[in-house]
Amino acid sequence: MRQTDTHLRARKALPFIEAIRDLRPGLISPPLVERMNRIVRELRRGGRKWSELVHNLVAKSKIEYAYHTIAIEGNTLTFDQTRKVIEEGLTVEGKTVREHLEAVNIPKALDSLMSLAKVSRPLTVNDVLMIHDLVTHGIAEAEPGKSRSGFVGLTGSTYLPPPAYEVPFLIEEMVKGLNTNPNDLSPTELAFQSHLWLVSIHPFTDGKGRVARLLAALVLLKRGYLPVIVRVERRSRYIQLLQRTQRTTRPNFRGYFNFMAREYIATLAMYSGGLSAKSPEEDIVLLSEAGKKAGLDDEYLGLLARRGLIPAVKRGSRWYIREKDLTEYIIRRKRSGTPVR
Repeated sequence: MRQTDTHLRARKALPFIEAIRDLRPGLISPPLVERMNRIVRELRRGGRKWSELVHNLVAKSKIEYAYHTIAIEGNTLTFDQTRKVIEEGLTVEGKTVREHLEAVNIPKALDSLMSLAKVSRPLTVNDVLMIHDLVTHGIAEAEPGKSRSGFVGLTGSTYLPPPAYEVPFLIEEMVKGLNTNPNDLSPTELAFQSHLWLVSIHPFTDGKGRVARLLAALVLLKRGYLPVIVRVERRSRYIQLLQRTQRTTRPNFRGYFNFMAREYIATLAMYSGGLSAKSPEEDIVLLSEAGKKAGLDDEYLGLLARRGLIPAVKRGSRWYIREKDLTEYIIRRKRSGTPVR
């Protein structure tokens, strides 16, 4: 393809990025909003200072966050290997140096975000570049902390990000929009907007996905919310929805926002289950055990978990869930007249 053709195609991304900038509230379905709010209310009932609780929960979930965000990008470290690399500094035979660096860089980036979230000042372009620098530290080909200087394409997508010379202005415009929030988006909508905004600008040679998810985490943390974890088990759907949304003729914003909301519900359930539970039904248990009590088939439950229809979390090769979340799913299905196997 000639350079001029590529240039013209890339400029077609600009109206789409403007559409992201101009998004209005109400993109997350009300039932999902209520489920998010309910779990947050449960977390707040513990009696502990909220800011301390957020800090402790993020600290406890660093391995979980790191594993999922690097695995989505193709890192082949297992959950247990990721834990050993980060906590014990071990080298895993057969894995690349890059895979090890990707793992150890994420907790360091989360630590910096936690510090940044406590500072009462607006987000800056340098903050975004700093996140990229931390995420890609030691990976020279990713050009840590620098925006790209050439065209980039997306594997499997017809979307072509904007030309490199537009990137500095677009990042500045994004940062301004996230700081002013002119359309009064909710904190979760603003975080999900920030993620979509950054991946669509595609400001870096490599690392845009990890940076976008961390940017969403920072937007939430600065507003007193817990970060969202996009689970690797939902990778195919995640990529599919991003690609559908980036179809500049008819972008599917609502589908993307509802997907992110479901991932946030699963994340909040994980955070909630990680606390000292007041009753057995608030503990995270094996999905198979919860299913057995409810009289449900293991294969059916696994399908629901993989599709993100229940807020289950995978650790290693096993799925976990709070019993109350499975019970509420069953009740909702019965109320809608849909059979539960």
